[in-house]
Amino acid sequence: MEHPPLETTYFEARGVLYRRGKRVGGPVINGDGLRRCTVDGVSLRDRELLIEAWGQVLAAEIMEGAEMKLGTGACGKSERLWNEYTVLTQSYLKRLTDQDLAMRTSDSVAPARLEPILQLL
Repeated sequence: MEHPPLETTYFEARGVLYRRGKRVGGPVINGDGLRRCTVDGVSLRDRELLIEAWGQVLAAEIMEGAEMKLGTGACGKSERLWNEYTVLTQSYLKRLTDQDLAMRTSDSVAPARLEPILQLL
């Protein structure tokens, strides 16, 4: 069975929690290099967030599938590097869309088209 990439699953889990009425913050890389996200004021790492969204058994299956794809087996350094890559990519996309908005100030339709993209960042 093909597992979705961990990033896609992670953001789906955040959406699930949000739709349940929980206050879900944005992902943040802390000083230890691992990603955390606040859910109802509690800081959760990736595995904990998946457990909150889908329970212990499914979260373990998701993480196991992601680790098998990476060939690491719960490697903290790999998780940290992947999280850094994700944050940098999000930052790049945000700057790119900000630059595009600045260049299109005379185009009143541009902000409406970019709004759905900005909501994801």
